[in-house]
Amino acid sequence: MLALIHVAARAAVHATRAVGAVVQPRTLQARIAQLSPSDRAVIDKFLARKPVARDVEQEQVLPLGGRVSDRIAEFGGSWAFIGLFGAVLCSWMLYNLEVGKAFDPYPFILLNLVLSCLAAIQAPIILMSQNRAAYKDREHARADYEVNLKAELEILALHEKLDELRARDLHTLVAQQARLLELLERLDGERARHP
Repeated sequence: MLALIHVAARAAVHATRAVGAVVQPRTLQARIAQLSPSDRAVIDKFLARKPVARDVEQEQVLPLGGRVSDRIAEFGGSWAFIGLFGAVLCSWMLYNLEVGKAFDPYPFILLNLVLSCLAAIQAPIILMSQNRAAYKDREHARADYEVNLKAELEILALHEKLDELRARDLHTLVAQQARLLELLERLDGERARHP
């Protein structure tokens, strides 16, 4: 896939270049059509000289339920929750161990029910939060890929420009050397005639 992008990018670089560049539009269009929509978007932005970088966090607006479940999962995975939960459990057991006041006597069946309900509610909330985190990670990876692809295309374009400059300079140098050789030969011819 990356090789296909390179070929399309080289063709696109040549298409935006100097006078006299011969580009076969059908071939270029066919190769670009084989790319994924996001890769085509990157090439379009490259050709238009527009930035590809984007802030994925700013693009996403989570619904209320998503924000709440993220906060609950964040709190449920903290030391504060562990400390608070341990304190509630100890308080519950100590209160119910006192004779005469127990609303949930020793085997703590009600506490077991509360803990089971808490685990049943907390597990899907954590899974929802993890799914959103995985989606965010994929979006970040996609944004990074697009930026890296554009950087690679820019580097490819710079290499092409450097190659063109080198070829032009080499052509100029060869022309200058030919001119110098011609002048030297003429000078040698004049010296030979006028010793």
